[in-house]
Amino acid sequence: MGRVAVLGRTFAGIAAAVRLARVGHDVTLVDAGGADTLRAQLGETLDFPAPWRDLFKKSGRPAAGALGLHGLDLVPDPEGAPTDRGDVWYADVDALGEPAARAWRDVVDAADDTWQAVRPLGLEAETTPDAVARAGLHPRRSLEDVARTLPHPVLA
Repeated sequence: MGRVAVLGRTFAGIAAAVRLARVGHDVTLVDAGGADTLRAQLGETLDFPAPWRDLFKKSGRPAAGALGLHGLDLVPDPEGAPTDRGDVWYADVDALGEPAARAWRDVVDAADDTWQAVRPLGLEAETTPDAVARAGLHPRRSLEDVARTLPHPVLA
């Protein structure tokens, strides 16, 4: 395959470079800002590790193995929000009440279905109106529309 330069050492730039390398391109990642842009973006901790795990998985190397090569590991923040689904449920019930917690759980579950449908569009295949319709998406429904259906002001 060809030689490709990806401009921008950001999460998006790295994701693009990994995808291109995975399909056989010789990729060079170039930083447009001159500083370590990615390090500046990340800070000391990763607050949203799921995209990183997915990026490593798409590259063909699991995150745990790649991080382990450098003596690193992804661990939950002991002071942070719960990450176990059951613990999240109880924390939401305590904070919002059961009806609002149930509504929030349903929105999150529906969002996962949407993400699984959207994920291949534009990344692994061309996004076309037919593909959007087949995926069961609602392109005219906004996040604001979804928020209006929630029974708690914190969630809306």
